Amino acid sequence: MTMDILFCGTLLKSKNPPRFGNIFAVGHVHKCNCMRKIIVVEDDDDILFVVSYMLERNGYVVLPVVVGELVIEEVLRVKPDLILMDINLRTCDGRELCLELKTKYLLQTPIILFSANVQLAPTVPLYKADGFISKPFDMDELVKTIHEHLSTA
Repeated sequence: MTMDILFCGTLLKSKNPPRFGNIFAVGHVHKCNCMRKIIVVEDDDDILFVVSYMLERNGYVVLPVVVGELVIEEVLRVKPDLILMDINLRTCDGRELCLELKTKYLLQTPIILFSANVQLAPTVPLYKADGFISKPFDMDELVKTIHEHLSTA
């Protein structure tokens, strides 16, 4: 059996669901025909692929950004409906980017930060983020959280 995978606008064919280490890109598909745009900021290629795959599978248009310095430029150019951003990027802190977008650019777009370091969760409101998800995360929970933020936006 061949599976069609839409990744960043490219149709890929696979005989098996994508697998990354011990992570399988499977889960419930929530029907969302809204085609809303989500920028995913993540510098780990495996995590970026899995998250993009699940979000596209759920009807979202995913725009990946792997370099922290390009986030602000891409957000202002694309005008996404939501931003999902890793805190610990190689060259910058996702929280600082979030704060700059919310204060300097007065961005109203929901920003959800995520990190494997759960001790950072209490700091998220200080940077004006709209939410926090800890890694590793359940894909269904990720999609549910994003859907909830987009429903209230």
